[in-house]
Amino acid sequence: AVVSTQRYGRTSSRWKLEVARKTRENEDIDELKQQIAELEEQLSQSKQNVEDEKIKSEERHVELEKSLRLEIASEREHHQKMLIENSNLQRQLQELQTIADLKETA
Repeated sequence: AVVSTQRYGRTSSRWKLEVARKTRENEDIDELKQQIAELEEQLSQSKQNVEDEKIKSEERHVELEKSLRLEIASEREHHQKMLIENSNLQRQLQELQTIADLKETA
């Protein structure tokens, strides 16, 4: 009877240790699952932030492109006005030279 009580006692002790070990393992697994969930949430948020920044960047690019096109159009218009003014000044110079030549010959 003593032997069987000791055997059951040890078995009971081993069983309690096994239960405690499994409980710790389950707690560790639960903690890891929680950490995984938190990391997945952080990853999801990071992906959203990247997508938001990508959209903002594209919008800034479009605005810059519009601004540059307007500036180029303005520069072309200014250049065209300068060409017309230059042409008018050359015509006036030609007229003045013709008048000067006529005065010299007269």
